[in-house]
Order: sequence, then structure tokens, then C-alpha cells
Amino acid sequence: MEDCVVELVADVDNVLDIIDRIDEIEDEQRARLPKRYIRNAPDPFNIYRDHEFKLRYRFSKGTLVSGDLCGVSSSATCEAIHTVTEIIAGKLREHINLPSTRAEPETTMQWFKRTGGFPGVVAAVDGTHIPILNPGGERGEVYRNRHGVFSINVQVACGAHLKIVDIVTRRPGSFHDASIFGASSLKSRFEQGRVKGILLGDSGYPCLPYLLTPLLNARTEADQRYNSAHIATRNPVERLFGLWKRHFRCLTAKLETKPHNTVDIIIATAVLHNISINVDEAFLGDEMPWIEDEHGPLPPLPGNNNIGHHVREDYIRRRFN
Repeated sequence: MEDCVVELVADVDNVLDIIDRIDEIEDEQRARLPKRYIRNAPDPFNIYRDHEFKLRYRFSKGTLVSGDLCGVSSSATCEAIHTVTEIIAGKLREHINLPSTRAEPETTMQWFKRTGGFPGVVAAVDGTHIPILNPGGERGEVYRNRHGVFSINVQVACGAHLKIVDIVTRRPGSFHDASIFGASSLKSRFEQGRVKGILLGDSGYPCLPYLLTPLLNARTEADQRYNSAHIATRNPVERLFGLWKRHFRCLTAKLETKPHNTVDIIIATAVLHNISINVDEAFLGDEMPWIEDEHGPLPPLPGNNNIGHHVREDYIRRRFN
């Protein structure tokens, strides 16, 4: 029995010796480790521009912040944004309409006349380019506009108080403003007499009985008065573009979404633009100074409608002499 106790004590001593040795080895290893210093790591939010950040991390800064704050993944955030955008775009017919009631056209005409002195105007039409990614495929190049940028050429008709009263969002950037207008329901409604009043367009549009364009050669004082009033009264559509793009910056950045999602985004921002004007007139106080739209004046169309020219001449004689 005594021998067993002696052996057990010896075994315990050996184990303790081993533990002590392990502790010594660990202490030696710690002593050999280099000192680590705390230093400030560069903040990727500061050192990378938006485009570089997205290339490196595959999502935008805004998406990352939203996800971190709400505990939501970037894919779930994108899906939620798409759903909400689709719902808002679905409200187009409720919020984007030409003057329809008997009183609306008259009120709109008064607004335009106060703005630029041109009587009888119910809307001004123009196109603006929304940059997009190259959609690729066989028809990808048709989206490249005359400045070499892939875009959608969006036709907008501007009404009173810079509201959008008609919009076309599915035409590639290479399409001419006149061809977009020629295939639009806006043209059909004016031709069918469903809209009463005059539409103003720049020299890139055909001169039609209901669509008046500026004179290329103003010879008389009446011609000059007509052109001056035309420029001033058509000016709101350019101001609309500035206001719209200032409040919805995605329209000036390159939209990196699928084509059908891109169309929904453009329509949704147009709906929100009109809602903002309806509920808050101060929205207009944040308007950008007027600048010529980025696609610049388009070359005049050859062979404009002769009937339109006669209507324009008669209009100048009756209104600007």
C-alpha cells in the first residue's frame, strides 16, 4: 500500500513539473512576440470615391449604411427599393395628366402667358437624356446618344407650376426628339382635338398647327416679339429639368439597373416631383438657375409641315403685330 502511495505522489510531481515546463515555454514564446501597436486604419468611406467604393465592395455607400443601421442585407434593401419604386410608378395616371377639366386649360394658359407673354399655351415639350449603363445585346448601341453616352431620351411635357403633364420613358438615347414625339400619345391627343391649346417646342420639332416652334429667321419686329415670347414661355420645361434632376440625383448619375427597372425609377421620380409641387409650393423655391439642357439645341428639321407654317404666320399676325 505504501508503495502505491509513493508512486502516486511521484506521478503527481511529474505532472506538476510538466505543467510548470509548459508555462515556462509559453512565457518564452510571449516574450519573443513583436509588440503590436494600435494605429488608425484608413476609412474606406473617405479614401474611395463612390464609383471606386462600389467596384471594390460591390454595393454603394448608401446601401451599406442603410443595411448597417437597419440590420438588413443589401439584397433585401435593393428588393425593397424596387418594390416601392414599382408601386409609386404605378400611380402615373393619377399624378401625371394634361389639363382635362374645362377650367384647367384656361388656368394653365394664364400661367404661361404671365410667364412669357405667349397666349394660348397649355404645355411645353422637350427631351432630356438620363444616362444608363450599356444595356448590351444586339440593340445596345441604339442607346448611345450623339454625345457618345448611353442614355434614355425622356420626352416631357411641362405644364403650369413646372408640373410634368406627360412623359415618355422608353426611347433609346439615339432617337431624335421629333421621332419620339411623332410616335407619342401626346401628338395623337392634340391631333384628335382632345387637348385644347398650343404646345411649344424648340426647332428640333416639326412646326404643326398645334405645335409652334421658333422662327429660324426673324425678319420683322413682330417675328422678333414672337421668338422672344416663345423662348420665355418655353423656358419652364428647362427649369423643370433642372428642378427634377436636382431633387432626384439618380437621374444625373448613371443608372445601373435593368432597363425595366430604370423606366420605373424615372416614372417614380416624375410622380414624386408632381406630388412635391402639389403639397409643398416651397419645393419650387429650391429651383436651380435655368441652364440649357445637356443635350443642347437640336438641328432644325427639314421640310416642316406647310400647314403648321401658315398657322404660325397667322398667329404672329394676330397676336404679335
